[in-house]
Order: sequence, then C-alpha cells, then structure tokens
Amino acid sequence: MELAVAVAALGLLTLGCVIRVSSEIIAYQGYAEWGWNLLPVSAIIELVAVTLFWLNMAVTLLRRPLVPVTVVRMADVQIMPATDRQAN
Repeated sequence: MELAVAVAALGLLTLGCVIRVSSEIIAYQGYAEWGWNLLPVSAIIELVAVTLFWLNMAVTLLRRPLVPVTVVRMADVQIMPATDRQAN
C-alpha cells in the first residue's frame, strides 16, 4: 500500500508541476487568460501530492518494523595494534 501511495504522490506532483509550468508560460506571456485559472488548480494538486507523501512517510516511520529486531554479537576477536604488526 505504501508503494501505491508513493507512486500516486509522485504522479500527482508531476501533473501539478506540468500544469503549473505550462500555465505560467501561457498566463505570464499573455497568450491566453485561461492560464491564470489553471494556476490555483496546479497548486492544489501539488499540495495534495506533498501531503500524501508526508502522510506516507509518517506512517512508515511510526509503524512497527516488519522484521523483529535481533541483537548481533561479534565473536571475541583480538586485533593487534598497528605498531605491533610486522612489515612485509
């Protein structure tokens, strides 16, 4: 489920950016007045995408791990200091 939400958020963010950039060019250059009407739509789409991404990240970080945490112990190994080693 988390992957689906992440993909949806990425798709919405991409769509919002494409709409925003293309409508900014159309509106700011004065090619068409309807470009100004698309700017708030793109902002809402991008805000929804970022909110979905944030919620997905929060759920991922707050839930219990899928794999139980285990303690790994190292074997009792002695390491000689560098000054005690013989040069080859």
